[in-house]
Amino acid sequence: MWNKRKHERKNPTGTFRVYDRYNNRYIGILYNMSASGLMISSERPMSKEQIYHLRIDLPREFENRRKINLDAECRWCKRNEQDTGYNSGLEFSNIPESDNKLVDLLLHSWNQEASGIFGNNVSLDD
Repeated sequence: MWNKRKHERKNPTGTFRVYDRYNNRYIGILYNMSASGLMISSERPMSKEQIYHLRIDLPREFENRRKINLDAECRWCKRNEQDTGYNSGLEFSNIPESDNKLVDLLLHSWNQEASGIFGNNVSLDD
């Protein structure tokens, strides 16, 4: 199957909760992320083509930060395989430069940890 993704997806180390950054409504859990988007697992469906204003809470401080703020457009939403919720793919549409750098650093740290180079030193789990 041909893959249309431009960037490799990485699985987070730890639990990253995702919220609407304007009303603090819980949306779901970060399932994976790439340099151009993310997948969220949620209890409620997300609306395709809607722009979401997200806040991703980090499980602990990383690079002197506890959250990432970004906007992302929902490209697809479907029931998950267990039929217990929804998986949604979102494409980044507006990320402040400081948050974009943090996304890059997180992706790099997840890649390094998966390779065993840093071991548990960069895990965001407590």
